[in-house]
Amino acid sequence: MLILVILILLSGFFSAAEAALSAYRSNYLEKLDEEKHPKKYAVMKKWLKDPNAMLTGIVICNNIVNILASSIATIVIINYFGNKGSSVALATAIMTILILIFGEITPKLMARNNSEKIAEGVSVIIYVLSIILTPAVYALIFISRFVGRILGVNMTSPQLMITEEDIISYVNVGNAEGIIEEDEKEMIHSIVTLGETNAKEVMTPRTSMLAFEGTKTINEVWDEIIDNGFSRIPIYEETIDNIIGILYVKDLMEHIKNNELDLPIKQFIRSAYFVPETKSIIEILKEFRGLKVHIAMVLDEYGGVVGLVTIEDLIEEIVGEIRDEYDDEEDSYYKK
Repeated sequence: MLILVILILLSGFFSAAEAALSAYRSNYLEKLDEEKHPKKYAVMKKWLKDPNAMLTGIVICNNIVNILASSIATIVIINYFGNKGSSVALATAIMTILILIFGEITPKLMARNNSEKIAEGVSVIIYVLSIILTPAVYALIFISRFVGRILGVNMTSPQLMITEEDIISYVNVGNAEGIIEEDEKEMIHSIVTLGETNAKEVMTPRTSMLAFEGTKTINEVWDEIIDNGFSRIPIYEETIDNIIGILYVKDLMEHIKNNELDLPIKQFIRSAYFVPETKSIIEILKEFRGLKVHIAMVLDEYGGVVGLVTIEDLIEEIVGEIRDEYDDEEDSYYKK
């Protein structure tokens, strides 16, 4: 009976090891001190790179102890009740229940909830066992890959990566359990899907843009600038498709102070930055940061201006709408 108990406990150990190691992620390894735990660190690094050998070793060991436990249980029950068909059926039923409860379900649930510590704790033992079982391990891996090729399944690469869908799923669960607030959930969702959003989806369309012809004077445009509250305004020559630069309103202040209102605004423009409408807003954010600009003109496939996008538009994709004292409660304008 003692041997039977030990075998069931070993079954639970291998099941827990499998569950914990399968749930182990690369960010856990970053927290593991390599100097204090060099063996654990080396083994976990091997696991993350290619778990096949260790995983096969676990499966072999688990099956061995389960078969031994079932065989011993059958012998014990036959000794008590005689060699009858009902004895084998009883042994099978009892061992199925015991292995499911103590060898599978309970240890795997415990391991899932403490995967980091358990995985690191059992890693060296499992690695040593997989080395001892090397011939059997690699024979089974070879056979599995051969069968996989026949079935058209790639079994050579470990699938231990986290996808965008995984992240969103984890965030949704965290939100449902009260760990992550609703606004935090929405922000994380926005960040994860940011790369799928392009300039056309967030831009202020051409029909809603404020833009001035470059020959106009400060005096001619100043009232409209004040009414709209924009700090950066596109300047064009003859047609809005010919943007020649961006007017920064702050560059006019000194001349307004000196009452120099008859100067044409094209004297004060800075270089305009242009992006195609299909450009990812992540790429635009990177370029905004690198070029130290806050506004870009959006072009269609023919080079025509279809709108503009500002850094505030991009930030709003992450944090939600930002309103200031110039924003109307009903209408949506491009930002300052």
